[in-house]
Order: sequence, then C-alpha cells, then structure tokens
Amino acid sequence: MSEKGLKVVLLYNLLERLQKGEEKDALAEAAVVEEIGAVESAVLSLGHQCFVVAIRDEIFSVIHWLREIRPDVVFNLCEGVYGNSCWEMDIPALLDLFRIPYTGSPPLTLGLCQNKGKVKDILLSQGIQTPQYRVLDRPVSQFKNGFLPAIVKPVHEDGSLGISKESVVFDEPHLKRQVRYVIEKYSQPALVEEYVNGRELNVSVVEINGKTDILPISEIDYSEFPEGIPRICGYEAKWMPESVEYQKSKPVCPAP
Repeated sequence: MSEKGLKVVLLYNLLERLQKGEEKDALAEAAVVEEIGAVESAVLSLGHQCFVVAIRDEIFSVIHWLREIRPDVVFNLCEGVYGNSCWEMDIPALLDLFRIPYTGSPPLTLGLCQNKGKVKDILLSQGIQTPQYRVLDRPVSQFKNGFLPAIVKPVHEDGSLGISKESVVFDEPHLKRQVRYVIEKYSQPALVEEYVNGRELNVSVVEINGKTDILPISEIDYSEFPEGIPRICGYEAKWMPESVEYQKSKPVCPAP
C-alpha cells in the first residue's frame, strides 16, 4: 500500500435501457447508483484512492482502465452485463484472470445463483430438502402432477425481478397465465415451485483471512401485511417505497 492508500476501483454495470421485463425494473438498477456514492465516500474516508468505472455496452474500455489503474482491489457492484443477469459471473472471472482481488462471490457461486433450478437440483443431489419444483421453458396447456399453491419466478433473475403478489398462484389457470407471463416478458424459463408460507431469513456469510463467519441472521417480518397479500419479498417490497409491501415488510436483526 502506498502513502496514498490502496487503489480501489468501484466497478458497476450501467444499464441505459432495459432489454426485457417491466419498466419498473429500472428502479433496481438505479438503486446501485446510490450504493456507489456510499461506497465511494467510505473508501475515501479511510484514506484510500477511489476510481469509479462503469460497464456500458462493451468491455474493452473496462479492460483498458483496469490495466491503466492497476487497482489493489475491486469493489464489485456488477449485477449483470449488457442487461443480462446471467453474465454477472463473467466479471469476477475477468478479475481472476487479471489476478485482481475483489469483493463478493467468485464466478461459480454467482453462476449458480443465476440458475435457481440448477441450485435446487444440487440441493436434492446432496439430500437437502427443497420445495417441489419444475422448470418450464414454454407455456403449458396443462400442468400435470401439479402442486398448489405455487410460486412462479423467472429462473435466471435476482433482486425479485418478475416476482409480485401475482406470482403466488392457487389454481391451474392462474399458474398457466403466470408461466406465460414470465417466459414472454423475461425471455427465459419459469421456475414453478411449491409455495411454503413460512419464515424468511437472510443469512450472510463473510470470509476474512481465509476463515468464514456468519453475520447476525436477519428476518423479514410480514406480520403487518394486509390480508390477501402473500408473505413474500417481491419486487415492490424491495424497490418501491410507496407500496404497501415495502412499508409493511420490516427487517428484524438479529432474528428471534
């Protein structure tokens, strides 16, 4: 570390237009800009140098600046590339090739996070319980051997994109309609999963000097949700402050 501290690059994806989904999905992308300002202020307050680099519609300029800056560490805030969330894993893979340390998860972890069906396959292969599920890559006329109620999600998204109160279905016509919505609106398969009305816990794992530790467990309290709204942390609950879901879903940490 030099007298000016570490050279820290804040790397994020700048989405200038949505490739799929709903117009409101841009709110999640805009929230990253607020995170950048907070992280930049924190890095500078600690006496380090800070460089903010955005990935737009090509990667070559990012490679240029990484070679020019030669950062000691990258604070990785990329949640997709060119509007494709499945390419999120490519950024840490690139940083691995440059042998640049970075925050967050490695490529394989992020790749799995963007394939909900594959993760559930792995859980089952290791004897870990997970709700019943099917991955559908085309709309269905009949859902045989179904399980209701169910929740229907895009298989490759995060941040609750494509998930709302309409995602929890209680009959076959609603299920088929929601499967078609996910496939057509988000251009990807739909995960149909048995709906479990239970507690929702967030468990964060952090690695420090090669040792992992679990941070205090946080729970989302849905006790004030109005009758008729499923107790899920959908898109409105995460990104739309004016919604009743956002206002009535409260984090409790540590969880009782």
